[in-house]
Amino acid sequence: MSVSPLWDVAHMRRHAKESSADSLQRRSQMVEAQLTAVLTGACLVLIFVVRKLGLVIAQRDSLTTSQQAMLKQVEGLRNEYNRVTSGDQPKTGAASASDDTAQLKQKARSLQKKLDEAVEDRRRAKADAEALKNQSRGLEKEYDRLLQENDDLKRKLSRHDSSATYQASNKRD
Repeated sequence: MSVSPLWDVAHMRRHAKESSADSLQRRSQMVEAQLTAVLTGACLVLIFVVRKLGLVIAQRDSLTTSQQAMLKQVEGLRNEYNRVTSGDQPKTGAASASDDTAQLKQKARSLQKKLDEAVEDRRRAKADAEALKNQSRGLEKEYDRLLQENDDLKRKLSRHDSSATYQASNKRD
């Protein structure tokens, strides 16, 4: 796919010195070969960009899945904390109660820290997803612009070929 247009350009340049009678036709063929080479290069670049975009989207999906799992875990821990702090367990004395209170406070701090981390991870994942969306929109706009430029160049080339054919037929007459 990528070698053929480059071969055409090299072939055209090599044979450009051999005859100058069909120089206009050779130039149009040269322009067409160069255009094909440029478009092939742009397609190759887009292939790599789309592949990278796919990898980033897959990574984002993985992060979203792990984030959801962490949020479920945090919710379970929160429910456990609420169950323990509601007084469902029987108390066996003042010393035991103060130990239980200290443990529960420590567990509450630990759970709060995990909750804060999960919230921060969720915020980062949302920011990454938004950045990917913006990048995707930019790539789409660039692709549309390249397609439009390709169409314009093809139209110019066909006009150039038709005028060259007309001029060549007039010279023969």
